Amino acid sequence: MINTLWDQYIKPLEREKAHDAQRAAVLAYLQEYGEISRDYAYMTGLKPCGRIKNLGARICELRQEGMQIETEERGGSCWYVLKK
Repeated sequence: MINTLWDQYIKPLEREKAHDAQRAAVLAYLQEYGEISRDYAYMTGLKPCGRIKNLGARICELRQEGMQIETEERGGSCWYVLKK
């Protein structure tokens, strides 16, 4: 398989920008509502980035940035709760 310049350089940058937008949307949502479910982020999505297929990865990034976010299991769904 031949990797084009697009595959090597542009695609990863676009993915990184999308992840940044998702992380910002998740943080804003958590700051406003205090919690978010994985199902809500996937099924409904958040403005302006839309559906978030891997909310856990964005939560992990926010935790690495120092946010205190706990994971809870509620009725078979995964919830992330912002601790202040």
